[in-house]
Amino acid sequence: MKKFYPIFLFLFSISQLNAQQTGSFQQTVTFTETDYNATRTLYFYVPEDYDANQSYKLMVGFRGGPHDNAREFRDQLAFLADSIGAIILCPENMDHFWNEEGQTKLLFKYSVESVMDQYNIDPDYIYLTGLSYGGRHAVIVSMDTDDGPIPNIRGVIPFAAGLESELAPNYEDIGDFPPACICIGDDDSPNFKAVSNTLHNDLISNGGISLLNAIPDVGHTVEFPTYPEEIMKCINFIDDQAGDPLTLEVEPNPVLVMEENVDLSSSMEFTALSTLYHVGGGDAQIRWEIFVLCGPEEWDWLVSDENISYPPFVTTNVNESVNFPLPLEIGGESIFNVHIYHNSVPGAGIAEVKFSQVDTPQDFIYTATYAFRINTLDSCTTVVGIDELGIAPMNLYPNPLADHFQVSGNDITDKIVLYNTAGVMVKSFDYQPGQIYNMEELPSGIYMAVLKDKAAGILQTVRLVKY
Repeated sequence: MKKFYPIFLFLFSISQLNAQQTGSFQQTVTFTETDYNATRTLYFYVPEDYDANQSYKLMVGFRGGPHDNAREFRDQLAFLADSIGAIILCPENMDHFWNEEGQTKLLFKYSVESVMDQYNIDPDYIYLTGLSYGGRHAVIVSMDTDDGPIPNIRGVIPFAAGLESELAPNYEDIGDFPPACICIGDDDSPNFKAVSNTLHNDLISNGGISLLNAIPDVGHTVEFPTYPEEIMKCINFIDDQAGDPLTLEVEPNPVLVMEENVDLSSSMEFTALSTLYHVGGGDAQIRWEIFVLCGPEEWDWLVSDENISYPPFVTTNVNESVNFPLPLEIGGESIFNVHIYHNSVPGAGIAEVKFSQVDTPQDFIYTATYAFRINTLDSCTTVVGIDELGIAPMNLYPNPLADHFQVSGNDITDKIVLYNTAGVMVKSFDYQPGQIYNMEELPSGIYMAVLKDKAAGILQTVRLVKY
């Protein structure tokens, strides 16, 4: 069965219509279609900064009842304008509660068409939710319960779906069903809980896509503090099923720091400030890796993100020794700065930071460039990477540790420096083969142990856990 996309040629009359109206408002619409002739009130929330040149997501919500509370549901969903940049549409569906439930599908179809005629809606980002019998109607619209065509819906979020209906999903067409996130409060009645569990299990057993989102300490309502978080959990689940690629941006990019006539004896650090944005795809665990392309060998390069400020020459936040993935929700952001300690040496340097997901570390999806020019107009000179020195890796043990550790491996190390997660040096040791290094006075936590050599600089960075 083919899905239909909304068309725009239909007849309707609208009272109280203001073109490109924003904020909270309502429209009374008379639909005069051959298969649907009715007057309905549509409740909207349109972002105040709506831009007709930008496409928007659409969240359609059916409220339970039976009574006129679509306005209330619109207000409860309005947070999505900020969270995902969505327009909210809540049609008043009171007349379809007890009889002709299948008419809800036509109400959805023509209401969405009316919105798309007025606003720039991305047809691939239309979500549907509903509470109680409104949740039941969301199932009717999205799961072919009346053997009609399934609309183009990105995902459906039935919340405590109502149970009294002769209509049921037509699982013969389950390949056309959108992903479902079925929400139910743990304190709801046994009947409503049974309906949600049965729907989820039937979808899964028939090859559909469903997440059962059971919410503790919540009854038959959407009026609870974490409702926005639960809806976002469902939207992220739905978007993940769509397989949208992760999209990141860094602003500004490139970042250029230029300083002239600087007293290098008094100003030891320069910082290139930027922000990392998650602009597409589902929630992600971000891995970054810095590559110094050129610059004075005496410079130390550092990175700081929302997690911590990293010690010098930590080149990534996730590898065998370091494990600080950067979590980002869709629409989220993190500070992302690159620093240099010039060690009183002028010059020019360029580094690239490449971003990927933790589970696919070498599939880089975005690159940001950071350039420094300190007391010079010269171009960069190539630097030798530490990896090119052929130094064998070293091992710090035990790890985790109670109060001390030892080092095994080669004997090229001169010094071991410990940094806390804020990037502050807390202790240093002169290296001697076979020596025991005491951390007894330091509090429990995570530390970065940096192994240094006078000739080669930073040899290795190891993540230490003190319990």
